[in-house]
Amino acid sequence: MDDSHREHLTAQEAREILRSAREGIERQDDRIRDLRTDPAFLRLSGSSDRLSGTTRRRWDTADERLARAESALRKWGFAVDNVARLLERSAAAPAGGRRDWEEALEQLLRGRAVLLSIDEMLREDRPTPGSPQRDAAFSTAYVDSLVRTYLNEMQRLVNEVADVWGTCLGRLGKLAAGLTTLQTARSDGQDTSALAEFGDRLSATRAAVESDPLGSRAGGDIDRLEEELEALRTSPFRARLDLLRSQLRMYRQIADRARPGSRPGLHSLHEEARRRIHEATGIKDLDAVTQAVHAYSTEVRRWERGETE
Repeated sequence: MDDSHREHLTAQEAREILRSAREGIERQDDRIRDLRTDPAFLRLSGSSDRLSGTTRRRWDTADERLARAESALRKWGFAVDNVARLLERSAAAPAGGRRDWEEALEQLLRGRAVLLSIDEMLREDRPTPGSPQRDAAFSTAYVDSLVRTYLNEMQRLVNEVADVWGTCLGRLGKLAAGLTTLQTARSDGQDTSALAEFGDRLSATRAAVESDPLGSRAGGDIDRLEEELEALRTSPFRARLDLLRSQLRMYRQIADRARPGSRPGLHSLHEEARRRIHEATGIKDLDAVTQAVHAYSTEVRRWERGETE
């Protein structure tokens, strides 16, 4: 704002500028309110102590930055209010009195009018480690950009989690309903062990989706659960055998991923389980197959933990 402009700027024009600034702040406030009432945000916030893995790390970061955005927005509002107070004080002064608000308005529009703490600044603008500087003044344009950046980060997180929960929890709900139908149909006790084991893995998958929707491999797990439920709807023997075969394959993948390498004893247990599955012809063979798969899975878990033979 040059001197010629300053001479012609009226108090009413200044009030219009301040009104526009307040509208910008209110727009950001509205975004924050929308975020804080989003169902996925409320669910994340309400279960934050039960989040884990990738989701927990991203939530902790985004939640902290959301608080910083709110703090920076309040400070922006304080700067606007300060100009408004000076303006009204000048209006009440005798004609020809000092117009202190002009300098404050100039600072608000073109200078560094908002004092931010080091934690509120964008990371790239923070002082170098060890610097005694703990805060610095920034322009309102900078604060507006900072608030947008932090809100966008939280919005992305909320949207991603909502997508995973919306898709995966819906599929898991259908699986739970299908399992209940099978359990009711087989309430006489026939083949209930396979259903119970399926129910345990269904519960574990749901818990993983709820606690770490962004880090879980839920999609592939749910695909397998859907295939296994369909098998359970058919032949009890075939369903049980397919389930054991799937478990053997899963533990083989765990072994390969956890500690690649040769271990003769582990290989022998795997081959024994494979042979039992291949030779099984009826319900009477399932106990031996189950024991062989269990022996292999137990050894895989020991090997994964680094236990020696």
